[in-house]
Amino acid sequence: MRATLKKGWTWFGLGLLALAGAAIVAGHLMVDPARLTALAQQHVQATLGRKLDIEGLQLRLLPVPMLRATRIALSNPPWAQGEELASADQFEARLTLLALLRGRIELHALSAQTLALDLEVDRQGRRNWDFGSAPPSIDLETLPSLSIAQLKLVNRQPGQAPAITTVQQLRVAEGPAWRKSGLSGQLSRNGQDLRFSGRLDALPRLDTPAATAEGEVTLEGEHFRLQAKGRLPFNAALEGYDLALALKAESLAELQRFTGWDGPVPKVPLELAARLQRHGREHRFSDTRLTLGQQAATAEGAINFSAARPGLRASVSAALLDWPQALLDLGLPPPAAHGPGLLPARRLPWAAIDAMRTVDARIETRIERLRVRGGLELQDWRSSVLTGTAGLQLKDTRFRLLGGSASGNLALDPHRKQMDLDLAARNVSLQAWFRRRPDSSGIVSNGQMQLAARVTGRGESWKEIGASLDGPLTLAIGPMQVHSKKAHEAEALLVDLMPALAARNAQAVQLACINASLPFVRGIASSKTLAGMRSDVSKLLLAGQVDLRSDTLEMGGRVHALSGATLGIATLAGEVRIEGPLTQPKASLDSPGTLARIGAALATTGLSILATAAYDAATSDDDPCATVAAAARNTATAATPQARAGKPKPRGR
Repeated sequence: MRATLKKGWTWFGLGLLALAGAAIVAGHLMVDPARLTALAQQHVQATLGRKLDIEGLQLRLLPVPMLRATRIALSNPPWAQGEELASADQFEARLTLLALLRGRIELHALSAQTLALDLEVDRQGRRNWDFGSAPPSIDLETLPSLSIAQLKLVNRQPGQAPAITTVQQLRVAEGPAWRKSGLSGQLSRNGQDLRFSGRLDALPRLDTPAATAEGEVTLEGEHFRLQAKGRLPFNAALEGYDLALALKAESLAELQRFTGWDGPVPKVPLELAARLQRHGREHRFSDTRLTLGQQAATAEGAINFSAARPGLRASVSAALLDWPQALLDLGLPPPAAHGPGLLPARRLPWAAIDAMRTVDARIETRIERLRVRGGLELQDWRSSVLTGTAGLQLKDTRFRLLGGSASGNLALDPHRKQMDLDLAARNVSLQAWFRRRPDSSGIVSNGQMQLAARVTGRGESWKEIGASLDGPLTLAIGPMQVHSKKAHEAEALLVDLMPALAARNAQAVQLACINASLPFVRGIASSKTLAGMRSDVSKLLLAGQVDLRSDTLEMGGRVHALSGATLGIATLAGEVRIEGPLTQPKASLDSPGTLARIGAALATTGLSILATAAYDAATSDDDPCATVAAAARNTATAATPQARAGKPKPRGR
């Protein structure tokens, strides 16, 4: 009985081996390499319209079924530069035995020594990885592991040299259906190596239009770390993603070398955190915080690439933005020296502004403290920054400055290299302005300034724009004190000699007002009522011109006593002249006129002095500040669009 049972088990085992052998032979016949190669090539040609080359295909059934190819290559479309879209050397595919026994091929693992992808976009926008209306169906549900010793990615763009990225030791493994899969490797480009790692909770079918997967990816070097975590996109249209992005970098020099970016990079530590989402046609960013050195800003908004022109809408906020320091922190070179003259000679970034014309953007900015060049601080800054076909605009801008406020609009048109400025400043403190300067911090008290400008200019630099400036600029300064003993004594001598001797210890000049009206035409403002000023004892109306072409000032006028006939040097002198460079003008008396009048006074025993004093008192302007203000109003009226259009022509007779 025992022998019979043993003999039965023996025959059963032999039968099982025979059955397995028969199945293996059948599987071998079904997956004959030559037949399998022909079927694969026919399928690829029918579905993709591409040629598939397979060299050295071998089938090994034991100890595990495996297909091995010396080389596999998929051809490019005829218009592409390279011959092959993809190729793999020493390609191996481990197969599932049970599937083979059923007559099917299921992949258990894929590996390749080298894999090359040559991706190209031509000038017509064609992509060599587009396969028409029927993209290839890729099912990786049964593939638990993938390994590539070296992956070479070539990216070809019109008019650019091919960008080559190398991935070393790519590994994707763990779990069935790619659930809880991990990936790792090393990227090499331009001689710079970067590490990457990540995980995927599950990989979707890659032919799904909005394929996404939960997971995270990290890219890092020695001095930076970039991580994206959340719903990762696995589709060309970047649909459905929702990511938390985090960048922390002591330096971005490694990333600069890797990308080949030849522009500036930050010179200080940088941190960025943001949430990125795809919502309809928009790519949205929120909870964005950027820290650059000691400065930080927050932002939110959306980008839309689906329209004919890319669109951007965003809002940016910051507690403090030190603009000159931020430019240095970003690695930009320091601004060129100001040079001689009132306006700097440095060129405007017209090329960068011209590049902005390709994007329709609106960015709402809110900055509590904005420091600009020269250490001037603007508070409560609010402005709408717009870009588009017209160039760069700052609209509805308003801010507080030196105890006052300002508002206006600025437009920069790179096509015409033109600036249009509409600015109004109210109650700006001259006392606060002079306090910023150590050499003259206590020279002025009070003095609230009102300024209005509606000007246009063209040129490569601020200096050239000034030299072509058109439009009115007006200035009005309220009561102020100039703390200068010499200034007080000079005014007293000009107006009345005797009070000057009595008040020789006075320390200040009391100015009631200073007004200026500058009607610029091609960089020159010329007027008989260019400026006026009034103190507690004198008044002065100045005629002349301000020339931004030569950076010079030429003005002159008679100093009069505020009321009544008085005897001072101004009675004998001709005009008070204010001339010279705009940054350092000098005041003087009309010397030839003074000598002539002194001679006339001596010849008439002083009678001409009394006559001149009486005449000046009777004919001088009542209020030079009011005279200049009236001239400014007339200029502003003439500068309105309605006035420039001209009056209707009279009808013919």
